[in-house]
Amino acid sequence: MKRFILSAVLGTISLMTVPTAQARHHDDHDRDHWRGHDHHDRSRTIYVIENHRPVRRVVYVDNGRYYRYYGGRRVYVTGRYFTDYPSRYYYADGRPRVGVSINF
Repeated sequence: MKRFILSAVLGTISLMTVPTAQARHHDDHDRDHWRGHDHHDRSRTIYVIENHRPVRRVVYVDNGRYYRYYGGRRVYVTGRYFTDYPSRYYYADGRPRVGVSINF
């Protein structure tokens, strides 16, 4: 009897100390994994020129080309873009700089 009570107490203590695993829904992760979309380490921030102003966009890289998802579809960046803010061509508020510069 003592052995049974001791086993029950030790079993209860071990169940209380072991963290329970939380179930997670893996469908989204599995679908992205099998499509080859690992967005976490292949994303970049670039500035795309939209309506004559630089707009900051988070894009993803695929074989050297940038793309983003728009309306659930993959859209590749085809216009002008910069990896850093284009301060040479635009002011901080987005207005274009006017002027001619000659670099040698």
